[in-house]
Amino acid sequence: MEPSKWRISKACQECRAKKIRCNGGDPCHRCKTRAVDCIYRAKARSRAKKGSPAPVQQGDRRELDHPSEEDDHDHGSRGLQNHSVAATHRASPSMLLQLYYGPSSHFSILNFIYHQIEGTRPVSGDSGHQKEVQEMGPGLDRFNLRSLYFGDLAASAESWRMNNDTAAMFVDRDLASRLLERYLATYWHTMPVWSKDEYRRQLARLYVPSEMFSSESPDATIVMLAMALGASVLEEEAVAQFLYQKAKLWSARRDEMVNVQAVQMALLMITRPNTAFLMAGIAVRKAVGAGLHKDIAGTTQSCEDTNQRRITIWSLFFWEIWLCFSLGRPSSFPESEMRVPLPAEQKLLHSLATLARLMSKCATLIYKQQHKSLAPIWSAANEIRRELLRFAEQQRKDLNFGLVGDPSTGELGVCQTMISTMYHHTLILTFRPFLVLRAKLRQEAASRGPTAGNRINLPRPPPWLDTACEYCLDATRHCLVFLAGACEQNVLCREIKYHAFFIEGASHVLALDLLQDREAGRANLPWIRSAIRTLRMMRPRCEKSPVRTMDLANNVEYMARSVYPDFRAIFDNDTQGVDPAVGTQADESGANSAQHPLQPPYPYPSMLFGLDASSSSMSPSATLNLENVEQPGDLTPEDGGWNFDFATADMEAFLSIDPTLVPSQVPLYP
Repeated sequence: MEPSKWRISKACQECRAKKIRCNGGDPCHRCKTRAVDCIYRAKARSRAKKGSPAPVQQGDRRELDHPSEEDDHDHGSRGLQNHSVAATHRASPSMLLQLYYGPSSHFSILNFIYHQIEGTRPVSGDSGHQKEVQEMGPGLDRFNLRSLYFGDLAASAESWRMNNDTAAMFVDRDLASRLLERYLATYWHTMPVWSKDEYRRQLARLYVPSEMFSSESPDATIVMLAMALGASVLEEEAVAQFLYQKAKLWSARRDEMVNVQAVQMALLMITRPNTAFLMAGIAVRKAVGAGLHKDIAGTTQSCEDTNQRRITIWSLFFWEIWLCFSLGRPSSFPESEMRVPLPAEQKLLHSLATLARLMSKCATLIYKQQHKSLAPIWSAANEIRRELLRFAEQQRKDLNFGLVGDPSTGELGVCQTMISTMYHHTLILTFRPFLVLRAKLRQEAASRGPTAGNRINLPRPPPWLDTACEYCLDATRHCLVFLAGACEQNVLCREIKYHAFFIEGASHVLALDLLQDREAGRANLPWIRSAIRTLRMMRPRCEKSPVRTMDLANNVEYMARSVYPDFRAIFDNDTQGVDPAVGTQADESGANSAQHPLQPPYPYPSMLFGLDASSSSMSPSATLNLENVEQPGDLTPEDGGWNFDFATADMEAFLSIDPTLVPSQVPLYP
């Protein structure tokens, strides 16, 4: 027999960690070749019997976290599968739509929640392991979200078609001014490529009789796209579709034009459903082709032109990073090659660009890299959290508002809500992988037996994991409280239906925690109810609105009812007599977890919102206290009760849960 086929008594630690064959030498062949320390375990570890593991005391947790190599391999390959999703939709016999969403998107968690509620499992591949990209179709049908997933073309292959030959007779001047002013009060703050006065001048020029029949210039197209956005905010959907399709027709004649105006036209098209990702990519290509990312200045350019180019590229930077981060897709923006200063007077755009950098950092360090242990992920998440907290403190100095607390009114409130929601969403996605990990551990505990008594046979999650999960849940609660108050007090915030995106994402996080622990998740019910009320408050008047907030509200309530069939009655009983000045403690599963922020009190049925999240009651995740960040000395997969080799695992897989490994014990109700 060849020496390579001999069985050896034990393998060195390096070969065991990499799951490769060790020749048993001292040093072994691999360690000698790689010039690393070759260390053997001096004493064979004790293995618990598979049939009936003995209860373990609190101080003996680490001794249980040493499964066999077969178990270690099983956790790494079968328990962690890619949780990206994809779906196809045939809008017509000649049109087939195919879309993919990555692990940081809403749909990835929604797909897992769907399988948990329905008691089903995703389709497995030929090897018996789950596929890297899960089929989302059944979940979309169950939650009635095909129109949201696929966009405008989901319902019909025929898009809106307008055949008017004129450019300025489609709407009267007063309505046009109202649409433009609504855009200037809302979305303009995220893409101020022109000044407000310039937009008004261009609109007036559009209605000059001599310009009425020859207004297909790029400037006229930009004004029409701005009006279309304003019409969407005001729920003038028919007008919005007409303006958008007309501007799209004009811009199509300049598909190969590469200049700052071409980038601006594509930039103003990225807020339509499903086309945002595509148009952002087109805008990035044209911006790079025009050299906007290198701050190229011609000799004939004025200071105003240079300033406009800089604002355009930074607006595009924010939107490209934000869209890719929220959809879970890779960005094509050449961030490392940006050599453009940001105009000092654009303070809000500066804040958005800072948030975009943190989003990009989160996507790179948390969602894309591979790690051998949890320590690098925990360290990166805390680093991002510290930067986010410093960013939140800086907003009071730069923009004169906070990101947690009472929302402002008017345009200032719109700006505050934009920054606050994206800040909290970034914080949520930074720590959401740890919430998924804890859900995985709870599933493993539930799979050991139908009774709660069996849960003591597995080690409890370490304190740092509960702290990480509480950071995620705490940011979720603050996001919902702030949005509820903003939509109640500010009509501009209530009209921006895009805010439903943040409410939906926060609700999914709370629903995930609720489904994994019925008793501990009970504390999430007040915020879930707040999310439902806010979504219903944002109900669009137009049936053709691309955002159906009522469907989202019904989905959130369905998730809560799957655990608590009498969800409304339980909520009413739990919130009677709640003292608005008293917060609730974290559940016992997290000994070192921070306190929950204030629960939304509903003392009277007629009191729709009585939310209070003043700075004096802010929880640790919303205050700059860097000492609260626990730094684990030597975190390994064994510390988290999750033994597998991170070097052999795809990072997208770490962000998912394999329902085939641990069937849920959450009670299901029809």
